Parts: sequence; C-alpha cells; structure tokens
Amino acid sequence: MARLLVIQLERLGDLIQTTPLLEDLHRSCPEDAVEILVLEETRPVLDGLPGIARVHALPEMRVRELVRGLRESYPSMEPPPGAEEAFLRLDLPHFDRVINLTSHEFGCWLANRIPAAAREGGVITEDGEWLSLGDWYVYLVARTDFRWENGIHVADLFRSVAPGSAPPDPSRRPYAAQAPRLPFSLPEGRRVALNPGSSKAVRRWPVERYARLADALAERGFLPLLVGAPADRELCAAVAASCRQAPQDFSGRTSVQEAACLLAEVDLLVSGDTGAVHLAAAAGTQVVGLYGGSSVFRETAPWGEGHLVLQAPPSGGASSMNTISEAAALAAALLALGCGERAALRREAAAAGIEAWETLFLPQGADPLGGIAFRPAHEARFTTSDLQVMVLRHVLAWELCGREGSISLAHLRELIGAEHVSVAHDDRRFVGKTMRDMSRLLRALAEAASEAEDLCYEASEQALDRVQALTGRIEQGVETLKQAAARSACVRPVIGFLDWTLRNLPRGNAATLFRRHERELERGAELLDEAAARAQPLSE
Repeated sequence: MARLLVIQLERLGDLIQTTPLLEDLHRSCPEDAVEILVLEETRPVLDGLPGIARVHALPEMRVRELVRGLRESYPSMEPPPGAEEAFLRLDLPHFDRVINLTSHEFGCWLANRIPAAAREGGVITEDGEWLSLGDWYVYLVARTDFRWENGIHVADLFRSVAPGSAPPDPSRRPYAAQAPRLPFSLPEGRRVALNPGSSKAVRRWPVERYARLADALAERGFLPLLVGAPADRELCAAVAASCRQAPQDFSGRTSVQEAACLLAEVDLLVSGDTGAVHLAAAAGTQVVGLYGGSSVFRETAPWGEGHLVLQAPPSGGASSMNTISEAAALAAALLALGCGERAALRREAAAAGIEAWETLFLPQGADPLGGIAFRPAHEARFTTSDLQVMVLRHVLAWELCGREGSISLAHLRELIGAEHVSVAHDDRRFVGKTMRDMSRLLRALAEAASEAEDLCYEASEQALDRVQALTGRIEQGVETLKQAAARSACVRPVIGFLDWTLRNLPRGNAATLFRRHERELERGAELLDEAAARAQPLSE
C-alpha cells in the first residue's frame, strides 16, 4: 500500500475540478491511502467522497498571509513568521508520493517541506529554485502561453496524474457533497438560478444584463432565483433592484453543501466562470457559462455532458464580458431548458460576435486520457490551422499518458461534417510548411546538443570553443521556434510545452544538461510529426 498526498490549496472550483482525479486515483489503485490538503472553507465539499483516507485543512486567510510572505521573500525563501508553525501543526507523516496541484508560493514551498519519497507538481527547494516536476505540471504552467490553443481541460490534466485511469464515460461528473435539506423553502416552478458574482471582476457579466435576463425568463414562465456567496450579496441586490419584479435572493444564505443542494433543485444555472458552475455540474444541474475577461472555456468549463458556454472574444479586460448579449444568454438558456432552438442561439451568437460551445465527453478510443471536448453551437468556420490544433490535443494527451493507448479522430471527422461547420483550407500550405520547418529545426538542434554532449568529455580549448558555439546555436534556435510559435497557432502548444520543459530541466553537469536538451528537442519534433501525419487526412 502506498500513501499519497494531494495538495489543493486553491479555491472551491479548483477543488471540485480535482475530484475526478481523486476518484481515478482510488479506482486505479484502491489499496493506496489517498490523503488531501485543502482550504478549511472548501473542506465540506469532500464529505463522503469514496477513497479519501484523510482530509487535512488550513484556513484560507492564513494561507493567503503565508503566500504574501513567501512572495515578498522570494527567491531567498526565508519562511515568513508562522509558515513553519503551520506546517508543524498539520503533523503530516512521510508519504510515498506528494502531488501538488497548487501554483502559489506557499503550496510549492510546502510540497518540498513535506517528507516524501517522490514529488510532482510545483516545488520550491531550500535554495529558492522553483521546479515544475512532471510533464502534466509543466504543461499546466506552459499553457499560459497558448491558452486559446490548449485543448485539455484542467480536470483532465489533473486526471493524467492517475496511472492507468480509464477515459471517463458520459455519466461522469465532478463530486460535491450536498446537504440533506435546505434551511428555507424554494418557490414552486421551473427554477433558473442566476449567479452574478465572481472573485475576479473581469469575469462578471453586467448587473443590468442579469436583470434583463431574469425579466425575460420570468415572462416565459420560469422562476429566476439569485444565488451566490456572502460576498455576492451586494451584486445580487443590485440585480434584484434592476428587475421589473425582483427575484428571490438566496445569496449568502447557504453553506457550501447547502449551495450544492440548492443547485440540485434548479433546472439551470447561468453564471460566469466561478465556483458555482462547478458546484452545479457536480450536482447534475445544467449550466450556461458566460466566459470572457480572463476565462477560457477549454480550460475551466463545467466538467460534464451537455453544458453550454458562451465565450467572449479574447481581450483580458472587463469589457470582454460586455460582448455577451442578453439575447444570446437567453437563447442559450432556453435551449438548455428544452424550449429553444439551436438556430436561435447561432443567430444571436453571430449578432454578438461570440462563440457558443456545448460540452461533451470524448468517445472511448479518441485518446488514452479522454475527457471533456467541445462541440460548436455557433456557425463555425475552421481553418487547417484550427484542425491541427484540435489534433494536437489528442497527441499531447497521448504524450502525457506515456504514449500508451491509441488515437482515433473519427469524432473530428463527424464534427467537420456538421451542417453548421465549414472548413477553409486557405492556410493548408502554410500549416504544412510550418510544421515541417519546425520539425527539421528541432532535429537539427537535437543534433547540436548531442555533439555538445560528446565534446564535454574532451579537455581541450577547441572543444570548449565548439561547445560555446553550439550552445549559442541552440539558444538562438529555441528563440526562433518561440517566434514562429507566436505567429503560428498550429505549433504553439508543442513549442510552448517544449520551452517550459527546457526551462525546468534540473541542474546538473554540462553533459547531462545537453543530453536532456537532445531528448526534449527530439521529442518536440516527434510530436509535431505525429500531429501533422494525423491531421493530414482531415485537411484533404
């Protein structure tokens, strides 16, 4: 029996998106003891989850203080007052494996401090070196450079940590414990919950649009309800005040488990990208997600079948959410409620200049990881480059699973044959040439790294000069690859993943470092070649 610790010291939504991994760890190795470290405030979500031997917790405010303290001291990494005390109070044993899903300084400091035989995820060493251990975590960090080309949902990326876990079937959903009953009564009728709050202002849809959506739903016989955390009371009150007839407001009146129970009792949730969408998905309630600002649907859409996501164009600012019209949100809500038409959603999405996507699980055999994929509910026009990015999702998932299993693109062929989807092959030659050029350059750089490794064993001035020249060639070549990736979406995920892998190579002697460079550069070429070969039939 092995003893595992998962560290997830992020917010509620992050913990809910971790539960598929926790379930997979238990299913793949039921004899192992899986423990988890979470925020005290999110801990109730895990009540009753099978396979969890023990839950450790720290108060959120304490964690925030320690994150700030470590951030101020980095890279010297002098622990702030209370960090060592917090660690000792946890009284953690020795683990066979520590898996850190947390990205902030305290989580990474703690991952190194906890006694363990093996570690994965973010780790900050005693001398301040910040390491990303494991391909999955390198990819998690790297995807900030290719967020719009990334095709692997964060819950599925976490799932790649579980050895031999089977791709999920359409019945899967995240886990969240529910209270047996609510402390109040809900009005009778077809209820639609509206959640206007978010911890990040750039992810909030305007108050007046929630109000107009509530009015439009009420006119059609639905019962809009306002929901949210205690911090969302002011926003919910503003929505209610802007409605012709104020909806009942339940914000701040529930615990986490009661909120899950409430969401299980509604027909639909309309919300921005926040913990509520993941709580609703876990409760089995359909979601219309409003994504924009800093949110990208492929990363954090509700994990489950049949949810709808409206995605505003990329901008990063609060104005992005203004792009989503109430007409488009209403069309999506009515479609989700079974009384709307897909044509209406396509029409309103086109008028607003946004995209609409429906979640579904990949069919068995698509790749060894499987998980959530997205079907366009808007009029979609894909380029050859777009198709290449879709294929890269499966190739990279195959890579993260140790190249075990197979890949099938039959579902992509079905997708591009849909009536509302068209394919423009105008960039076919550019894509093909870019892929070939990048692959050739990667292999040339791998050869340079191999030659440099051999020269490291020669004690001569000429060998040293040649190593320095080869080092410059490799550095310049990697920079050329990054510049090409900035211009070409079709290679961005592979080059971004490679770049972060090279940045995170462990320290060692020169020969070992060159050997690792050779291996990683060759791997990048293999991934591009694999993706190009598999995408070719789709582009014909």
